[in-house]
This record gives sequence, structure tokens and C-alpha cells, in this order.
Amino acid sequence: MSTTTTPSLLSGRLVTGTKVCIITSVLLIVLAAYFYFVPINITAQQGVFGCGSASNPPTEDFAKGVCQDLATINRIKAVSALISAFLVTGLGFLLFGSHQGSFPRVAADGQDPAELDS
Repeated sequence: MSTTTTPSLLSGRLVTGTKVCIITSVLLIVLAAYFYFVPINITAQQGVFGCGSASNPPTEDFAKGVCQDLATINRIKAVSALISAFLVTGLGFLLFGSHQGSFPRVAADGQDPAELDS
């Protein structure tokens, strides 16, 4: 009597909680890029005054006086969102992890299961 074994693939799969953490981290990285690159505008009596962005803060004295620390505040927001993204990813892998194991290989439509061994 011969025994047939189903071909298997040894790999790791992410748990759903880890996947959610990775998606959340990607969104936090997008938020960090938004805080860092989007221009800051202040509404004034004569219109809108541009204060640059966290990546390109104002350099003139008048603009520094009007905008004060807005570029620094946005830089801090960007860095904290980036740190949060790394923390969420790390804690997601730590708490949820991944499923290591042997998973059976499935033959495609019209494929002979015996061909999976090669």
C-alpha cells in the first residue's frame, strides 16, 4: 500500500491583526508626508498669506513674524506620525505575529496534482 502525500509549501502568512496594523502604518506614513510637504496658509485681512511648509519654512523676517512656529509644529506632527507608524507596525508584529507552517498547495484548473511535486 503506497501513501500519497500532498505537496506543501513552507511559508509564513500574516495574521489579520498584523495586516490591519500594516495598513494603519501606511496611512500614518501618508499623514506624515502630508504634514511635511503641504504648504501652510494663514487667512489675513488682505487675503491668504503663505507660510511655506515644514520642508521649506519661511526665511524672511516678516514671514517668520507672521507664521511664527507653524512650520516647526508641522515638522513635529510629521515626525510623531512617522514614529507612530513604526510603533504600530512593530507592535502589530509583536502582538499578532505571523502564522508559520506548512500549507497545502492547490492545483490550478486543468493542472494535474502530480505535477506539483516538480
